[in-house]
Amino acid sequence: MSLGEGLAYNYYAGYLNLVLHSVADRISSSEYGKSTTNKKLFVLIPANGEMPGKLQDADKSIRQVGTLDPLMIDRAGFKRKYPNNVYGLVRNEKEVTFVADMPANLLTLRDMTEDFELTGFTEQSSVCADEARLYPHLSGIVYLLTFEMPPPFRLLKSV
Repeated sequence: MSLGEGLAYNYYAGYLNLVLHSVADRISSSEYGKSTTNKKLFVLIPANGEMPGKLQDADKSIRQVGTLDPLMIDRAGFKRKYPNNVYGLVRNEKEVTFVADMPANLLTLRDMTEDFELTGFTEQSSVCADEARLYPHLSGIVYLLTFEMPPPFRLLKSV
């Protein structure tokens, strides 16, 4: 298994597999249920692998408008909280809201080039760039191989 495959599987097993089953219901029962027509989790993956601290830092037309009630799950001996942010943007003079996530573990690939003494990867190493490009496809494949239904998420990768 490659690094990208491992990170994609980690994102699936440690996050998507836990939250996806409740996303549509949590959107519908929230104050954003009526304004959020697409009741999916949008997984945003920048092509360059860079993840801003806040989504609105990547695109000034997007703003965080709230959060869904968090999903609470007992995991590894702790009660874990899985919140999801609700974002808004204006399209055709109408505000559109959506729920999105950026897989933070993709930053591991960037961090591996910064910790080159430990990892051996450098900025010039094509390994991290190749793994970053594979990541969105691997996340989708992992999910589709696990479930025989349309995924309650949509992978969006910038070019």
